[in-house]
Amino acid sequence: TPKPADPSTWPKVRSVFQANPSLAEVTLSRLASRIETVPAVFALANLREPPAKAEWLAPLLNTLTVAGQYGRARAMWAQATGVQGSPLIYDPSFRDKVAPAPFNWALTSSGVGLAERQSGGKLHLVFYGQEDGILATQLLLLRPGAYRLSLQLLGDPARAKALSWSIWCDKSSTPIAAITLDVAAARGWSFAVPAGCPAQWLRLSGLSSD
Repeated sequence: TPKPADPSTWPKVRSVFQANPSLAEVTLSRLASRIETVPAVFALANLREPPAKAEWLAPLLNTLTVAGQYGRARAMWAQATGVQGSPLIYDPSFRDKVAPAPFNWALTSSGVGLAERQSGGKLHLVFYGQEDGILATQLLLLRPGAYRLSLQLLGDPARAKALSWSIWCDKSSTPIAAITLDVAAARGWSFAVPAGCPAQWLRLSGLSSD
């Protein structure tokens, strides 16, 4: 049996995959879960068409991100989704339900609360207030410098005090900056990305009052 991780066997592996597409998905997903075998995924997967629905795409993006290969992960995500350009925040109007995380919004439906896209370019939030947690997050590739985020809040500002935006350097244990949702809506949110922070997590979180 040819070993997919061995480049000398790739021509034989391609033939096996063509005859067994289901085997290809399972094998590529396993290869995508290890940084050492990621080159085999690029060599063996059919990248001529956007692989947005491929089972191996999510583990591949996660593997590259964990390894700190952010640019490579973003390029693969863009190829898979067909997204052109490099917006500072992707889908700020919360309309794209198809493109996968981490470069699109990952929205929560859990014991923490509910975050869901709503018609008209809105994000509908329900925070239960029983436990702390993240409701929405996206991985950004902002260059060092100053940034400003603005938003419109529909609802009771007093309740929005339990929700906050924060920006974190990837793999950091503390945020660069944070602000409650009501204040951000009232006057905007300015923050600075420092040098040595090539990738950042933008997070919308709930903080319980208990």
